[in-house]
Amino acid sequence: MTTHIQLPTITVPIPQETPVPYGVPDKAWVLRRWDRHDDVVTLHTTEDAAFADLAEYVHLSWSNIAHQDDVPDQPPSDPREAVRFYYGEDRDSRPDEGYNLYLETVSGDTDTTAAGPGPHTW
Repeated sequence: MTTHIQLPTITVPIPQETPVPYGVPDKAWVLRRWDRHDDVVTLHTTEDAAFADLAEYVHLSWSNIAHQDDVPDQPPSDPREAVRFYYGEDRDSRPDEGYNLYLETVSGDTDTTAAGPGPHTW
């Protein structure tokens, strides 16, 4: 004997596609960090994000300066303070490495073609 069960009808709303706003910010923070082994350029939407990125490198490289006078054994948790300790007040305490950070206007009339695999000479 076969038993049939009547299941209730369930209505599931179909999610509506929400358009994602697309656009290019009109400004970007450009961070260039270099040392004997690397020359890295990254773009950031805020200055704080750029310092946070730079502080990651500083935390990894803290052993380069931890033995010096007046330098704590561990880097400060504040990204700007860690960067200031590492590179010096005038960014001249590390002669073989450094960084530049500046705000650049993003223009819509530039070439947006991807550079592709390197090496590149810029």
